[in-house]
Amino acid sequence: MDSIETIFNQVLMYLDVPYCLVVVLLSYALRNVLASMLEYFRFPEKHSRTFAVLILATVIALIWHFFIGSDLVKLFVSYSATTTLYELFLKHISKDLIYG
Repeated sequence: MDSIETIFNQVLMYLDVPYCLVVVLLSYALRNVLASMLEYFRFPEKHSRTFAVLILATVIALIWHFFIGSDLVKLFVSYSATTTLYELFLKHISKDLIYG
């Protein structure tokens, strides 16, 4: 059990958990609005939601760095992990919940 705690602490050393939570919550809340805006500017509908999440995560990362002052390396790792987890897991979980 001690080794699992050590691994978990080492992973958390490189993640900014509040940033990850904010990105997931705002992406879930605002992705459809931003995707509609992208589609209005002739962005392909197939990829609009994915790019909406990436744009939101990037904007939040810039705001997070300049106003909260998070370390850039930690923020980059958090950005990568959050967008990957969002696209791989949360996107499919929300599809299953909506469509059964």
